[in-house]
Amino acid sequence: MKRVVLISILLVLICASALIGYDWITSQTHLSPPVQNGSVIHVDKSWVETVDNLLEEAKPYPNESDLSWTLAKYNVFLHENGTAQLVTGAFLNDTLGPYFESLLHQVSFCTDTLVNEEFVDSVLASNKVVDFEYRRPSSDFHFCRNFLTAIFILEDNLSEGLQGTILVRQLNDGKAVWSSWIIGL
Repeated sequence: MKRVVLISILLVLICASALIGYDWITSQTHLSPPVQNGSVIHVDKSWVETVDNLLEEAKPYPNESDLSWTLAKYNVFLHENGTAQLVTGAFLNDTLGPYFESLLHQVSFCTDTLVNEEFVDSVLASNKVVDFEYRRPSSDFHFCRNFLTAIFILEDNLSEGLQGTILVRQLNDGKAVWSSWIIGL
């Protein structure tokens, strides 16, 4: 009897979620901290303040109509309040790109946060993040091959426990896939 009731409740929830267009099964985005040998790994957020300081020093790229930035090895965009702004790229003598590359070399743990395009879109629209994009896939980083993009979450305005998280997009069998990473303490 209990089994029938549980199955009925589950079916009602699934139908209700379909009716309101919200897939509750895939919407769980709260960061669950990784565990190693029974101990919770804490997210190193110390880099967030450094990035904020570097962003204050950097002046946004003044002329996006000059398309030379499209040929750069990488570009850095700031997403805030639903807008994106090109900050710098490998075409300039910048300090942000090398700093992000050094952070990617420190990435140590993959989280179990489900990352899909819809989730990434909501992160870009709602939070203060930096989007570090390579023009061509790179295999310079120990934790992934064919690296394309890293989204560094500076502010989590939706209180999902994402500050300090790095979303990474890479090519896997010719398909772009997302994953969630942290630098652990």
